[in-house]
Amino acid sequence: MYCLQFPHTSPLYKNFSNEDDMEFKQEELIEREIQIAGYLVQDFSLKHISETTGLNRRILVAHLKNMMKKLQAGDKSALIKLLKAKKPG
Repeated sequence: MYCLQFPHTSPLYKNFSNEDDMEFKQEELIEREIQIAGYLVQDFSLKHISETTGLNRRILVAHLKNMMKKLQAGDKSALIKLLKAKKPG
């Protein structure tokens, strides 16, 4: 399990690297969920995320549901709004 801290080698590290700007850093998203969050804030479709990450669509949807539960978002659009609001910059 990871708190919302990206490995410095992650291409998404620059998007969420400032801990002061991450109000939900204690929500313990796993590394794959953090990767998915990066794609969601860039408005990638689920199909594109699935193809890019190599994840089966069913697995991707399971990650989304877990993220919504952890971040207390009612649906995918609320999750995306929350992620965009929390994204530094």
